[in-house]
Amino acid sequence: TAGLILINQKGRVGQMNAHARTMFELAEGFDPISKLYKEVIHHEPCLQIIERMLSEAQFPTPVNPDDDEPRKPDEITLFTEAGVEYIYQMHAASVRDDANNLYGTVIIFNDVTELRNLEQMKTNFVSIVAHELRTPLTPMKGFTRTLLDDVNEEWYTLEDRREFHTIIEDNIDRLKIGRAHV
Repeated sequence: TAGLILINQKGRVGQMNAHARTMFELAEGFDPISKLYKEVIHHEPCLQIIERMLSEAQFPTPVNPDDDEPRKPDEITLFTEAGVEYIYQMHAASVRDDANNLYGTVIIFNDVTELRNLEQMKTNFVSIVAHELRTPLTPMKGFTRTLLDDVNEEWYTLEDRREFHTIIEDNIDRLKIGRAHV
């Protein structure tokens, strides 16, 4: 399910699996092997990330254990001809021979589309629930404050206070499970 591209130290594609070929919509019969990766991939954000990854594989920087935040994996968004969106997380690793000479860099594309969609659904759900909670809580807070401010019960009639209590009770009922509009 992951796309895989091996790029040698001269920038040529040494291997490209079927999923990667599909991701980048390579024409049927097109052989990317031995071609420059820039001739095979025509997605500018992806090319920029690959270029950086190739450079980092050639000249690795030591990992600083004191870094508070590990670097987030790179992500690209691709659209099919039909307009379907796919989000891929990119990871790279250098490939070295027995003498530790750089042979190339393998880049793996993990499809995280479903994960991102779930995260968006969770965000939307939390937003809806927060709205549904705020809606009844706002009048409850307002009418409670109004009643508390009328310490001597001289501003509002008994009928007014009963109406305020009814509004508060109705909004409490609205919060009960089974009657909420979530």
